[in-house]
Amino acid sequence: MKAKEIELLNKLKAKIEDIAGLGDSSEWKQRDFLNLIDQIHQASGILLSLSTIRRIWIKYHSYTPHTSTLDALAIFAGYKNYHDFRISTETEEKEVHPPIKSVKWQWRKTVFFSLAVLVILIVIIVSPLLKTVELSFSDSSRIIDSIPATIYFPVKSKGIKSEEIYFQPNSRTDMKLPVDMLKGLNYRYIFPGFYQPVLWYGNRACDTTEVLLRTSGWNSYIISYDQDDKPAIRKILAEEMIRQNGYLGVDESFYRKNKIKIDGSLFTQYYFVSNAFNIDANNFIFEIRLKSDSIFNYPYPQFHIGLLIDEDVAYAGFGGEDFARDNDLRFGDTYLKGNTTDLSQLACNVYNWQNITFSNNNKEVTILKDTLEIYKLTYTTDINTLYGFNISFLGSGRIESLSLKSRDDEIIYKETFSEH
Repeated sequence: MKAKEIELLNKLKAKIEDIAGLGDSSEWKQRDFLNLIDQIHQASGILLSLSTIRRIWIKYHSYTPHTSTLDALAIFAGYKNYHDFRISTETEEKEVHPPIKSVKWQWRKTVFFSLAVLVILIVIIVSPLLKTVELSFSDSSRIIDSIPATIYFPVKSKGIKSEEIYFQPNSRTDMKLPVDMLKGLNYRYIFPGFYQPVLWYGNRACDTTEVLLRTSGWNSYIISYDQDDKPAIRKILAEEMIRQNGYLGVDESFYRKNKIKIDGSLFTQYYFVSNAFNIDANNFIFEIRLKSDSIFNYPYPQFHIGLLIDEDVAYAGFGGEDFARDNDLRFGDTYLKGNTTDLSQLACNVYNWQNITFSNNNKEVTILKDTLEIYKLTYTTDINTLYGFNISFLGSGRIESLSLKSRDDEIIYKETFSEH
């Protein structure tokens, strides 16, 4: 954002903070941001996402909010829209600082006139080389409750060549897809989670939007490799098909009935994605009880426990005791691999029930197995939002229970499958 826009946004934020009555924004927790979102929604009818509000209050210098987002903020502050706020603010500034005539005005007028002539000459020379370029999404966010989902993204453009427009559907900057403006921008998302697509014009990022793909309860993705050694989704199962008597899982009979090969290429993943959990994502306790199924004879059995955060995953991989080099661990900006870091503490007999805990205390994560500490790591980059869980098994596996709670033991989410 330009300096003038940042100054204007700061003034709007100050008005909003006074109205919201949530205290010093530098000390806001996630519950305060959620409180503000609710107040803005009630006043404007526009529901902003948690990540949008956080970026405006924490990272606004590198983020240009969408027009509808600015309108929502301005309406909450008592204006018709953001344009109305801008005009009102500029009018107030002119009234506070009226122009002062100087005794040297004639000299200054001469200088200004000379500069104006110079600027006009520069514009005449340079203008043929410049074009007004506008490229943006028409929507600031989407919430989708069906998976997989093909999403249409309305795009506004002006003064650009369509063959230079690219769409980046997720955080992978190497995945830029050409956009055919005549056909419209459609993209099919397969996996649930939070995404921030980006519109590119050549090598310039022009706009971003948000997509939250939620699950209806728990879903399972069964994946195996095809004859070209590429992963392929074989089945996507709803919760009623995987909630068994006492656990969440897929039985061996299902694989055989659907002619899915039970070999080393099989993966079973379980997803739960919702709206952002009302919790400080840098201070929480997550507990899970799970195990791999013993019906598979893999050379290196393994499961991954993942937390869906922002547009990423925080996870820990646990493998057999003889294959610690295959374990890995990631939280925030810390990424450790077993082949370069000693992660032998994460080794366990994955075919037995394991009780695993992630205890996050101000970006210091302690991993416990059966209440015993087995590993500790720290990260520096803030985790803004926690949306759900992704539990993956090489082969298949079962989940008996899991829970997410704050550090003062407030339960945010809890599921005990044995109780159903």
